[in-house]
Amino acid sequence: ARPMAEWLLAEPVDLLLDPGCGSGSLLIGAAHARSDRPTRLLGLDIDPLALLMAEATRDVRRIEALELRHANFLLDDLPERPQAVICNPPYTRHQAVAVDVKAAIHEGLTPRLGREFSQLASMHVLFLLRALEVSADDARIAFLTPAHWLDMNYARKVKQLLLERAHVEAIVSFPVEDR
Repeated sequence: ARPMAEWLLAEPVDLLLDPGCGSGSLLIGAAHARSDRPTRLLGLDIDPLALLMAEATRDVRRIEALELRHANFLLDDLPERPQAVICNPPYTRHQAVAVDVKAAIHEGLTPRLGREFSQLASMHVLFLLRALEVSADDARIAFLTPAHWLDMNYARKVKQLLLERAHVEAIVSFPVEDR
């Protein structure tokens, strides 16, 4: 969390977003990395229990500039345009997403991004697409995701959008160890 946050906050930003914050571990790293900079931290999560854990963490660690919000990042409006996005999204496979929810996600993304994406995409890929959509111009984005999706057929359109909308500084791949 901390190296990701330090890279994201190397330049001053007004808002850093974690769109699937869970218990808040990435936001804690960001709070420590920003030291005395006035960066507002915003954590979103669909799970009320995760938000309760994040609230407890925020309160125990006395992180004042951290706002937590119950929201579905893939479906709800986000009025802010963050200059930094840090995320360890859910790795839920498309088969585990309810058909009506999946349809609603894609019905929103398609017109907003101007292209249709495969409904075979896992949630972490959809989180990346949404982050590209809502981020400010020149925003920094750091994601932890499995790498297998990069080799999938549906990834072509995702990679094309990524190259059109972002400047990729690095893709860091950690080797998978055989067990």
